[in-house]
Order: sequence, then structure tokens, then C-alpha cells
Amino acid sequence: MEIRDIIQTEKDRLFIVDPECYVLFTGDSTDDLKPFIRIGNWINMPVELIPLIENIIITDSLLGNPSLEQFNIDIQLLRENRYIGSRNIVSRYLEFQKIFGLDLTNATVVDIEKDIPEITREPISGKNQFTGVFYRDGNLKILHGDDIILDLKAAETETVNYRTIFDRIRDQSSGSESYMKSGIVIVDHNPLFYNRNRFTAYLFPTYVFTDFSRLGIDPARIRNLVYPSTNFINLTKLLKWVGQTQGAVKIYNDSGEMMEPVKKLFSGATIIRENFTGMEISEDGLTVTGYPGTFNIRLRYNRMPPDGNEFVIAFIKTAGGVDGIVKEKPDAIVITYSAFEDTNLLLRSSDVPLVVVPDGNPGIIRLAHSDLPVLKEGVRYEFHSTADPSHLWLLSGLDRQSLEQALASPSRSAAGIVGSQSASEGDADYRIRLRNILSIIALELNSTEDRAYAKSLKSIASDIRKAAEKPPVTAEELFLQAHIVFHNGYVYEFHEAGTREGATCFFEDPTRQGTDSPVYYDEKQIKFFERIREDRARLQSLLDLYFRENGPALLKDRDLAALKTLIEKRKEDYHSSRVSTETRVTPRDDDMDRNLLADREKVPSQKHEGAPLPDPRAAFKARPQIPRRKALMLSLLLAAAVIIALGAIFAGRYFITSGTSSATGLPGAGESIPAEEPEESVHIDDRDIFHYANRVALKNGYHALVFSRFKEKNPDWIYPSNVFTMLDGERVTVKYGDTLWELSRKKLVKMEKEFGALMEKAASASGREERQKLLKQAKDFAFRKSHFSAIQEMNDKDRTK
Repeated sequence: MEIRDIIQTEKDRLFIVDPECYVLFTGDSTDDLKPFIRIGNWINMPVELIPLIENIIITDSLLGNPSLEQFNIDIQLLRENRYIGSRNIVSRYLEFQKIFGLDLTNATVVDIEKDIPEITREPISGKNQFTGVFYRDGNLKILHGDDIILDLKAAETETVNYRTIFDRIRDQSSGSESYMKSGIVIVDHNPLFYNRNRFTAYLFPTYVFTDFSRLGIDPARIRNLVYPSTNFINLTKLLKWVGQTQGAVKIYNDSGEMMEPVKKLFSGATIIRENFTGMEISEDGLTVTGYPGTFNIRLRYNRMPPDGNEFVIAFIKTAGGVDGIVKEKPDAIVITYSAFEDTNLLLRSSDVPLVVVPDGNPGIIRLAHSDLPVLKEGVRYEFHSTADPSHLWLLSGLDRQSLEQALASPSRSAAGIVGSQSASEGDADYRIRLRNILSIIALELNSTEDRAYAKSLKSIASDIRKAAEKPPVTAEELFLQAHIVFHNGYVYEFHEAGTREGATCFFEDPTRQGTDSPVYYDEKQIKFFERIREDRARLQSLLDLYFRENGPALLKDRDLAALKTLIEKRKEDYHSSRVSTETRVTPRDDDMDRNLLADREKVPSQKHEGAPLPDPRAAFKARPQIPRRKALMLSLLLAAAVIIALGAIFAGRYFITSGTSSATGLPGAGESIPAEEPEESVHIDDRDIFHYANRVALKNGYHALVFSRFKEKNPDWIYPSNVFTMLDGERVTVKYGDTLWELSRKKLVKMEKEFGALMEKAASASGREERQKLLKQAKDFAFRKSHFSAIQEMNDKDRTK
């Protein structure tokens, strides 16, 4: 295969690889360097394309999701990026990237309004025949000679981009009465609480289009975002649309500093930030407040139908503070499965009605045969509170008289009870009826004192439950809608088959749907995504050709495998629903939001084996927990701790002891670092110490800080006798005088010495095998870019010999 087989016409130079990402090929042969131009971005862009991109065009419409830029560039060679666009837009775009630890200050910016003020045509490639024409209305045309390869405005009429989808969903949902009452919808593990046609979202889903369009959720009705996280990736797709439509939204987040670039970038939106700490959302009969010191919230409904009484629901995101919430005795608890898994003994010992919501933890399958209501993804649930059992019968849709007779019959059986409702396996809603019968049986069980009757009902319920689960009812299958009824201290779940009402559904990922998509998916989108799949395949063929014929030259100064690993680590946060604030909590390592790390070198999370998402369980506290048996010493420890904490400027002032291992040259468990040799000849850069100390902090459940703030006071207090685990497994105990910063510096000095000695030995090694063994050892002590470059250079020399 040759280039002419892939690029047969001028229009073939354009690759649409995602709904808002265009890649333009400017080359003529595989000898051309950097023959690509990118407009927009794509989370799964092939890593081998990154070093081949010459220019990145930032349009006035901010084509793409700005949060995904970090996955489309080599973050270790940021100065290579050349951005073209209006400086006003580009500067805000680059400033926004600092949220993710990317400082693009050194990136080259070509200002189409200032740098070339006399003309509207801007050369966008080293090959002068490629020209970008930027228009005042925001349009962009890319020309090759006289041929128009891309006309952005014209392309928008042929494509189905994210704004188009949001617009269509809004138009379809306009005037809907579906959300006029109160309830909850779980979308991609994230809850959206609705009340009187307004939504309050806790965090925000990654994938929204299918559920929003199928359920008729108007994105313009999302008025409040409870967002105790520094991960804005999922949120920016919505905020961009809010800005494009000049909408408004309130975000409850404690990081005012991090929100400023967001507000500037999406300046068309009215974004009001209020603190998550101490928040109070009050509108239309619903008041939302937080439980102090936790990530959990309280929802107080003024008049819950049908009885019209005040009703309080505690939403528990994480396990921290659950004991206090239970003592407060809310009317009901809605809890993520991971938090339930940590606190179920406490919760089951209380008499508060409990509802479990999925959060990506696969362990939720353990509740498949439980009596606990477990909500489904993509189902609209409506809340009810009543003391009248007839309301439950009404919602069940069952024939009360025949079912009561069947339940009262001495010869009662599962078949007889199901048969009383004329339920047949051929009916579309057969399994829905079975589930509603189970809820009515639960109602009977909770109200009877007849042990024999209860025993019989439990046996019948077991048989019906098995039938109801084969196969399971899915929201997609019957467009389910459901009711959660709180009645006399218990909770019941009733389903009904909804109707689509002619709405069209959309989806995000071109790989998820194909031509066999259900008929209610948008035909234009399916056709457009077929084009995307074809262009992705063509682009990959072109990249394969380039690297097959010119790979060694292209990869001379690149380690694509390392770059891919680094980008994949960054993507872990994209699919998570973690919560974290910068100043309030000290979460466990596996629940940390690591977006603040400047170099994104993250400590591996401890996860459930096989879990698709990080385990979000942790007891969040304002400071590390002091064991109860030491409570009497609190006053003495606190005085000492205040002295420590107030002196703890993050130049690493986490106070701990020290240790070392003679076997590795690095600190080992339970050992002490001996007196150091003179260190005047070894210089360790502050950034290296900062990154190393940050990684140790993360490993021990403390949050990371951005480098620009490393001299400010660290808000996480630690106490004497706290135990830290270092990166190599060493366990050290907090005492006066030592700091994490100083310990990290000493470790890096030792690593620098060991690295230098090993590299000297490698340079003078007599054979390749011996040299490779020494380089492998040296890699264990490498921590800065120059170290890895020196190892790579020596490896390259070995390969060329």
C-alpha cells in the first residue's frame, strides 16, 4: 500500500476521527516531517500520530472537549505544540490546561488577528500551498491551492457534533411534564435528583446522550452541579454547550482558583461558583445541604407526594460520617454500593429505609437476591411518601382483589399468585408484573405477624424472583419508569413500561453503535459515525505506512510506549466518579483525585480486583483519625499538632521519621537513614522533590498540591504517631523535626548518587549484556527526564551496534 492508495483525492486529506476532531494530512511522501494538522481533539487519538502533528488549530467555537487536550499532546515535550487561532481564545484555552497540571506557557501561539493583521489567509503548514482562511463569524476554511479541503460551517451541516446533539435533546424535551414531581435518575453511575422540572446533579456522567435523549432530560434544566471534585473532564462538554447557548448553572465546588479558568474559557455561560463546604441549595420546595466534613448531602423536600409531608433523604456518596447520619435519623437513605459495602452492618442495624445505587463497583451483584431496592441505570424513579397502602397497590398496576385472594388462599403458590394477574411469559411487561408482585409480597411480609404466613410468602417470593430475573429487565428494553415508595419505615419499588413518545436517541461513541442500531437512534448520526469509523481506519493505515517506512527516524527522540502509558494513566480519571476537594479532606489513596499532580505521575490505586472503576470507598475526614483509645490524650496531642501544622508549608512539611535499606540503597521498612555523606556536590531540583513528596503524600491518602502553591500552608494536618508508607513500602512514624520534604530530598540525593555510579559503570562496561544489566538497575534510581534520556541514548547505541 502507498499514500496514493489512501489519499486518492484532495478531500481524502481530511479525516474526521471524532464528532469534534478533524485531522488534515499535508504530506506527499513518508519522508515528510510532521505532515498533520489537528482541529479539535479525540480521547482515543493514536499515540503515534502525536509526534507527526505540525499545528493545532483552536477555533472560536472551541471545537472538541478542551479537557481532552492532555490526551492529544506529548506532555513531556510541551514546547513542540504550535497553536493557531485568536490569541484571546488560545490564551484562555492554554490557561485552562493548567487545571490538569499542564503548563503550556512555552507553546508557540500564532495569533490570526495580531501576528498577521494585514491578511485573512494564514499559512498553516510548512508547505505553503496549505492555507487557513479565518472568518470573523468564526468559520474556518482550509485550502490546498484552490481546493477547499475543509469548510467548518458547511461541515457542521453534514455532521452531528456535540452541540447539535445537546440542542436536539433540549428541543425534544421542551415542555415535558415527566420531571415535574420529585425523584432520581442514575446516569453512568452519577445521580441526578429532579424536582419540579429542575435537576441537581451530583458530579456529572461521562456518557449522557443516550440516557438524556431516551429519558427526555433537558440539559438546560440542570441548574445545580454538586461537584466536590477537581476532575472537570466530564463536566466541560456540558459547560461548553451552556456557554454556546448562553445558559446559566451553579457549581458547588471549594476550589475557586481552579474554577476561574473554567469560567473564562466558557465565558458565554453564566457560571456561579459557590462553596461545597456549607452549601445550601434552596428552590422550588427542595433544600440541599451538605453533611459537615463529608461528601454526603441532605435533600429536604417540603411536601413529598402524595401525603404532602416534609421528607428528608440522605444521599451517601462515601462512607465517611455515616454513623452521624444514621443517628440523625433521616426519613430515607440513598447510598452508593461502595459506601454500603463498608457500612452495611451499621445501616442494617438502623430502621432507616435504604436504597442502593450503582457506582461501578462490580460487587453490587451480591445484592441480586437481596430484598434491598437496587436502582437501575437509566431509569426515571419518582419518590413517594405515604402512610396509605392503597397508594402502593395503585402504583403496582395489579388487580388487588384477585391478588389478595390468591395470597389468602390456603393452597397459595407462586404459579397461583402469578396466574391471578393473568401474567403470561409472552407479555412484554411480564417480568415487570413479577417484580411488582414481589413488592406487594414484601408489603404483606412487613405488615403480618403470622409466622406461618410469612414463611410461605418468603418461599413464594424466592420462586417468583428467579422467574423475574430470566432475563433481567433492562431500561433500554422497555423504557422503564419506576416509583420508589417510602411507607411506614420501609421502601418499595414499582416499575411500569414507559413510552418513547417519538423522541430520537443519540449516542457518544462511534464504536458502540453501528448500522444495526435500534430504529429509534438518529439515522443521520449513524451515517456520520460510519464516516468516522472509515476515516479512523484510513488514518491508521496511513500511520502504519509512515512508521513502516520511516519508523526509526520518527522515533529517534521518542518513546511512544512510555507516552502511551502516561496518557493511559491520565485517562483513568476520565472514567471515574471520584470526589475530592483540595482543602477539606484526607481521602484514602484509592479515592484520591490526582488532577493536581503537575507531571501526572500517579501512585497505582488499590482497587477491587476486576473492578472497571477505582474503588470510591473511604471515610473522609478533616484530618487523620486519632484512635479512640487515645482520646484522653487529645488535648496534649492537639497542642503539638497545631505547632506542627502551622509550620507545615508544603515545601514538604509533612513530619515523619526516616529509614533506609542497604539492599536497595532506598529506605526500607522499619529502618533509619544513617548520617548522610556531604551533599554539596549533589543538587536536587525543587520540582523533583515536590513531585516525589507529592507521590508519597498520595500513597498515604493525602491530597496533592500544584507546584505553583507548594510554598503555601498545607491544609492537611498530621499528628505525632501517624504512620506513613513510603513509595518503596517503608513504614515511618511521625515525630518532631523530620519532614517529608527533607526525607524526599535525602532519598533523591541517594538515588542521584546511585544513578550516577551505575551509569559510569555502564559506560565502561565491556559487553552489551553487562551494560544492559547495569542500565536496568539504573532505571530503578531514575527520577528526572535527563536520567531517562541518558538511559535511552545508551540503549539506542546498543541497538545500532
